[in-house]
Amino acid sequence: MIERLVIEFMDQVQVEASEILSRPIRDEDFQPQLKQLKKAYKQGRFDSRVAAANQHLAAYLRTVKETERPEYYKARTLVYELNDILPVDPEIDVWTFEDGQRVYRDLLQLSDRLATGSRLTDFARKLVREKILFCACYGHGLKRRNEPNRAKEIFHWLLDFTTNKIVTAQMPAYGTRANLAHNLGSIYRALEQHERCEAMYVQALRFYHDRMKLRPPKDFDDLAFTTRRLAMCIGVGFGLVQLTRGSLHRAEHALITARSLVARSPDPIVPSFIELLYGSMGRCQAGTDPEKLAEAIRSLKLARRAFKQHGHPRYHARACSELALAYTAQDKFDCALMYLNVAEDYARRQQEHKWLANVHIRRSRIRRGQGDYEQALTEADKAIEKIENSEEIVAKADAYIVRGEAQFYLASTGGLAPPNYEVARSDFRTALSLLKKDKHAHGRNEKTLNPKIASVCVLRLAQCYAREGNQVNAKRFFRRWTKYKAIVEHEWVRALAKEVAADISRLDDFFSISSRNPAEWNYDQQFNRFRAWFYSQAMMHTNNNATEAAALTGLSRPVFVKLRGPVERSHTKHSPSE
Repeated sequence: MIERLVIEFMDQVQVEASEILSRPIRDEDFQPQLKQLKKAYKQGRFDSRVAAANQHLAAYLRTVKETERPEYYKARTLVYELNDILPVDPEIDVWTFEDGQRVYRDLLQLSDRLATGSRLTDFARKLVREKILFCACYGHGLKRRNEPNRAKEIFHWLLDFTTNKIVTAQMPAYGTRANLAHNLGSIYRALEQHERCEAMYVQALRFYHDRMKLRPPKDFDDLAFTTRRLAMCIGVGFGLVQLTRGSLHRAEHALITARSLVARSPDPIVPSFIELLYGSMGRCQAGTDPEKLAEAIRSLKLARRAFKQHGHPRYHARACSELALAYTAQDKFDCALMYLNVAEDYARRQQEHKWLANVHIRRSRIRRGQGDYEQALTEADKAIEKIENSEEIVAKADAYIVRGEAQFYLASTGGLAPPNYEVARSDFRTALSLLKKDKHAHGRNEKTLNPKIASVCVLRLAQCYAREGNQVNAKRFFRRWTKYKAIVEHEWVRALAKEVAADISRLDDFFSISSRNPAEWNYDQQFNRFRAWFYSQAMMHTNNNATEAAALTGLSRPVFVKLRGPVERSHTKHSPSE
């Protein structure tokens, strides 16, 4: 019933809004244009007429002298947010960032004056609230510029300032505080501080709840807007956090809920982004299952088409990057590279080092899947070069993991001289150390920021030691995986764990063949198994010194090394991404 009333109300005002929004803005048009554009924004009707109207509004705001009126800053914030949804002018981002930085300094000075006893009028309080929302655009820009810690400081200050110095009983500013808490949640997610992230999204939901209770019963525009925001908190908030951690069932619950909330929304962006995350979750659940991967690809393609149709290159590139991962899991490397090239083109045009690093990470995995381990190593080196100075922890850890994996497979095939796994272990250890949680950090009783990525590190370390015949260290790192096993549901990680367990099982102290099971009596299989066991035991007893191991067994070094035999290509060659 409510949904039908909302749709009927939106249709009723659409004709009137189209006429107003189609005109360039004069002074007398500013207020009605702003009102209609805000209405379209709340309804989620992001189309070509709204994009054109936003261009008109931006052009008008550039011609007028900055005024100390709430409407001016409301319009500046709206122009920035609409340009993020319907990109029409990249200069809007620069313009907003520079002015937002200056307004933030003004708010700092105002805070000092208020601390000494200055008072705000009701009008000034409304003006400051709009300035706070405008400064949120500046904080958002910092996050986009890969300065999440600086953005975090600013958003925390803005939230504290709003709560302690702006809020009154008549102006509780629930929407403003929800906006700031939502932004803080996204920043904590980027910093892998998942507990703080979820706490901020919970806070945002509470603010939206309190805000909705104060709205008029028939404010359908605000109902549509707030429902969309709730979906973002649940899907992009809780869903993406759990997806990042590898808790796929929890991610699925959040994403299905969010998906349902915006199923009939005219907004082409938020529902499509949630569909993108839903497809990513499906890819992680699928492993190498063809039917499940095909279903995940359908969701990813649906999102990609929507982003392309509505001219949103950033999210279109992200969808292409996710499709590259899905096709890599299917061993369809040409398709994967085709989509990855789209993401790379966007990243180069925007000069986004984090995105370029992710492109190299994904291309390294594709090359490894093709068996080109040397090129996989080259791509991994490029990823590390791009991400080395970034504050993005997981992207940096992922870069070291793919380089370690390239070196691991080179060692497995004799491509490293000498053929050992030490260099691979070094990269896996580096990645693991990046994820180490500060001992004073708030949160669950875990020693890592991201259990999924940490699981990959400890499993790869166990695998390196197993391939070298070091059973003690192999089992030590494998036990660390068992601490994460209940949390991490990513199918690729679980498949890797099975592979590593098989490697370790071959290191048993006793070699035996069942006298009761004829299935174990194949001569070639058992002889090869004995050779591998004999080699690993000798290497373990000599601390991986092949010369000493050869002397111990009475064989020449070349003959002894051949006992290792060819290493089968892994079925879990593709690593999970963020």
